[in-house]
Amino acid sequence: MALIDIAYKKARELVKANITPYGMTASVKHYVQVWARDLGISSLGALILNNKEIDEGVRVSLSTLAKYQSSRGAIPNYVSAQKKPVISYGIAGCSAIDAPLWFIINCYYYFKMRNADFIKTLSTNIESAMRWILCQDSNEDYLLEIPENSDWRDLFFYRHHVLYDEILFYAAVRAYDEMAKELSLKPIRISNKIKEAINTYMWINHKNFEKIKKWEFEHKIHGVQYYERYAIIFGNIQFYPFYLPYITMSEYGCECDTVGNTLAILFGVCDNEEKKKSILEYIDNSGCNEPYPLAVLDYPVMQGDKRWLPWLAKTHLNLPYQYHNGGIWLWVGGVYVSALVKCGMTEKAGLELEKLAKGGKSGKNEEWEFNEWHHKKTGKPMGSAHQLWSAAMYCYAYNAVKNGNVDVFQNW
Repeated sequence: MALIDIAYKKARELVKANITPYGMTASVKHYVQVWARDLGISSLGALILNNKEIDEGVRVSLSTLAKYQSSRGAIPNYVSAQKKPVISYGIAGCSAIDAPLWFIINCYYYFKMRNADFIKTLSTNIESAMRWILCQDSNEDYLLEIPENSDWRDLFFYRHHVLYDEILFYAAVRAYDEMAKELSLKPIRISNKIKEAINTYMWINHKNFEKIKKWEFEHKIHGVQYYERYAIIFGNIQFYPFYLPYITMSEYGCECDTVGNTLAILFGVCDNEEKKKSILEYIDNSGCNEPYPLAVLDYPVMQGDKRWLPWLAKTHLNLPYQYHNGGIWLWVGGVYVSALVKCGMTEKAGLELEKLAKGGKSGKNEEWEFNEWHHKKTGKPMGSAHQLWSAAMYCYAYNAVKNGNVDVFQNW
């Protein structure tokens, strides 16, 4: 049996091992809670498996998250998988911005892949979650305002307009609108404007400056204008071959956030073939896919960078080439392989899938741990073992390579 097929079998087993009576845990060995973002990401691969027990695990997880939704619509960051659960909405005083985003995307995926009748029972929760999300766009410029530590990078400094979250914003609104009729919800119809805003503000080249000015005039954007900021913070920069990871009032990230950029392709935000080719070539040329796919940054934020903060070294997690600061995350590798498939690069995707399988096989104590993350320089497996999203997104990537498409997102 080929390595990629063995990896698929092992990944399926691990997905099933994370099922509890309260939902699917993020890691049966460590993160014994139902995490909204982990579930949202993992459900892409879990529902591909066509297994009734796993389908039920996803359904129960969605029900658990919906049960503990806040009165204003926030979805819990996590709910512990126990009879008397511990509920958390986020860390550092911020609600997890990506929890309701992934919740809606997850509901949509279940709606398309499985049972629309079940999702209809969550229509009020979906509507409330979307209302909460829209309030995070306080100046109504079609981009969310993101606090630090409020998404999957919960120990990093990205903030204000963060690529990963804006991509999910687009996907959640589009998903909501596609479900609206059957769920008796009023469609929002702003997904195209969100997509245009991302491509206007976060893909930088010299042609965009006047486009920004025109966009702001046409849409009467409130507050200090981006056009004025861009003239200051970007200066004579002509082009980046990828979407910026974040932009604020006074600064921006110039590293490549591979999470946001690959999701931009998978979820259809990347609006032309030239951009897709540029992103995927840059990831390959920068070595983000070595030794396993995929390092989440092309290069880490180093001590001495003006953005370095002492808490980045908390418990030594975010030292350079580790964790959120340039470490390798296998679930992101699954998104990357799927993005290659969506762009028709099936041969390349197959090669990357084999490397992803090798990453899943590695382990700190035994083979096939599908660890949380790996050190970029050494390839050493780090973090918790038996991670749901690492295994589930391997399954999603495997299915994409075998079938030559990314199911419901192929035409996004």
